[in-house]
Amino acid sequence: MPTTGNRNAVVLIRDERSRAVCSLLLRHQGYTVYEAAHAEDVLEITLDHPVDLVVSDLAGEARADLQNALAGVPGLSCMFVRLRHDLREVDHMLIRSGAAEPFAAATSRN
Repeated sequence: MPTTGNRNAVVLIRDERSRAVCSLLLRHQGYTVYEAAHAEDVLEITLDHPVDLVVSDLAGEARADLQNALAGVPGLSCMFVRLRHDLREVDHMLIRSGAAEPFAAATSRN
């Protein structure tokens, strides 16, 4: 279930941990965030909810297919990212910014 905000975003990032970090950052910025594991999920979400932003790490043909499928959605922005980072550094940045408690500790309570 998404956290309520004043804008809606869909995060389609293949790596689950990276997707969670991106979602956390967007929630901190006031977005209601829907997480998607596949491009088909993004399309379903945009049919069910007004979406302002899609963040994805898809590349190549998959990226082009998603862009084409979303082209008709009014007011939608897409941001395609290339993730190359050490998530331990992201954890420290989030803690220093006040956006989150230690992310590794929060996700290890399964």
